Amino acid sequence: MYMDKLISIIDLVERDYNISNGNAFKIKLLSDKKTRAVYLGSQSILKIKELKTCWRLTINSELVDDYFKLDCIKYKENAETNIVEIDYSELSEEFYRYVEEALRYSVTSYMPTNLFACCSKYVECSNAKKCLHNDLLYAKGCWYRSNLENDRIFYGKNSIK
Repeated sequence: MYMDKLISIIDLVERDYNISNGNAFKIKLLSDKKTRAVYLGSQSILKIKELKTCWRLTINSELVDDYFKLDCIKYKENAETNIVEIDYSELSEEFYRYVEEALRYSVTSYMPTNLFACCSKYVECSNAKKCLHNDLLYAKGCWYRSNLENDRIFYGKNSIK
């Protein structure tokens, strides 16, 4: 069953990025009962649909390269939405490699809707000149993190005078 493989990939990505809540990704069965969608927060990351003769992967077009198109039996891109639908005759390792890539891309490009000024580590982060929070998704909501990334340090020994 492809769900077991999908869940193991999600677990791997959450572990690799040290996502402390352990359930950042949600898998939903859509109303057609043939499509599973994976979300990070309220953002749709990918969809896997079981069709009669193939499997359809729907992902962000930024993840697709020419090599990716070689294994598919049908490829359809929507330039307005940056969404690509790719049909595969089977769920190969290559298919799952792109599922994993889509999940990793979503974590690194994620921006939460709830932002905050800074967490309790702001002095340590200032001294290190980078965000030290161990939960990447939580840290993405920190305004001070974006200041650190742009060399604007307001606290600690490296502060702007």
